[in-house]
Amino acid sequence: MKKTFFIILFLSAIISTAVYASSTIGVIDPANVGNYKAALLSDPGFGASDLTINFGKFTDPAVAQYNIIVTSTELHGFAWGGSVGWIVTNCANTTSGCSSTNGNFKVAVSDTGILSGYAWGQNTGWINFGPFTNPAISQIKIGTDGKFGGTLGSAGYAWGQNIGWIVFDCTNPNTCVQTDFSYVKPSPNPGHPVAPPTPVPPAPVPVVPVVPPTPVPPAPVPVVPVVPP
Repeated sequence: MKKTFFIILFLSAIISTAVYASSTIGVIDPANVGNYKAALLSDPGFGASDLTINFGKFTDPAVAQYNIIVTSTELHGFAWGGSVGWIVTNCANTTSGCSSTNGNFKVAVSDTGILSGYAWGQNTGWINFGPFTNPAISQIKIGTDGKFGGTLGSAGYAWGQNIGWIVFDCTNPNTCVQTDFSYVKPSPNPGHPVAPPTPVPPAPVPVVPVVPPTPVPPAPVPVVPVVPP
């Protein structure tokens, strides 16, 4: 396949961590053990045998600025596949920026680590991270250990418009992505125990007096006169 590097035109000059609202920021494969790989489930027909996708861990200084960063609300940065080219995870990382024209797209992260929304690639088209119309399809979820797995098992999936399914599953080292991101909900009272809520007594049940039924007198028995013999 002819590699289309012109997608780099979409890249921002510098991905600066200063723009992130979250104070919790994670990187991909922080331990440098190779946990940065997702994979296509099938050959998209572009003529390349490599189905691996580098999900945002670039050691080359020329492209290291495009590494994926995980925050408490969304992903930023880029992925790369030898058979699919560049994939951008957030409209904020494009030179055109976010707008109604591109749907303000991004891959969002929920407060439980579930990914949703869209990424975009020149060759891949739109990549849907869910939710899916079929509830039996497992979305991608970041576990407490930072590994990308699924909401319904060890594997989570994204669907590429032109490339089919992408799998994230750390039971296989060839499809394992990991981050040091962890979402911590802020305490409503930092440094102090949270008092239990004041119990609310149940509302009194009104006593409705039961009105006795009005007695109905028995119907009079007609007296039939006896005819003398």
